[in-house]
Amino acid sequence: MKSKLLPLFLMIGLLSSASLVYASQSLNYRVDNPEAIGPSSTSSNSAQYNILSEVGDTVVGQSDSALFSVRHGVTYEESGVLGIDLIVIPEKRSPLVGNNDSHVTVEVRATGSTVPLFSALVDTDVDGEYHGLLTGLAPGLYDVTAKAYSHLRRKLSNIALGDSVTVDFTAAGTDPVLCGDVNLLLGDNKVNSLDMTILVGQWFVNDERSDLNQDGIVNSIDMTNMVTNFNLEGDE
Repeated sequence: MKSKLLPLFLMIGLLSSASLVYASQSLNYRVDNPEAIGPSSTSSNSAQYNILSEVGDTVVGQSDSALFSVRHGVTYEESGVLGIDLIVIPEKRSPLVGNNDSHVTVEVRATGSTVPLFSALVDTDVDGEYHGLLTGLAPGLYDVTAKAYSHLRRKLSNIALGDSVTVDFTAAGTDPVLCGDVNLLLGDNKVNSLDMTILVGQWFVNDERSDLNQDGIVNSIDMTNMVTNFNLEGDE
């Protein structure tokens, strides 16, 4: 007996030799990299993208090269993918220029909430910047937080996120994020005696977590930086 459910599912044929994907016209699809393919285009201009069904976000195709094409009138929706440029400058780095890279936990939350709608650990560049995408979010007002490695969390409230937004947590570097939270792998968002004990245990060692000014060695300069922020807590 023929299944009556078959028309409800995707009809996809992958022809590896021609690098083509065929999909049914009955459903809409979106891509997880909106820069790879435009809503009116039928072929990618980027090296990689995924084609996802709106039903359960199931991947129904994936490109291997710019030759990957889509046929049969598939439509694309770019909603749910927002662009963001983050600026997170750590304090008291040595040297001050070209030494501001960090591992940063980024969270996007509903305004007034502490529950993340989006969370990711990203690596900023030597200027303390990161350029990337936020998935699963619609344009609107959100609270955005950034917690750099060994630093206290900072929150910016009521940030309007859209296709491409710059979120500067440090006022163009004049208000850098505060260091000293070396307790646990990603910190506990406090600077206290636990952090001081860990830093002393790494004395004269090249340890990324405790080397707060990132000059290659843990010493009295890092201790001074930690003591300056002693008993401080980051934003929730």
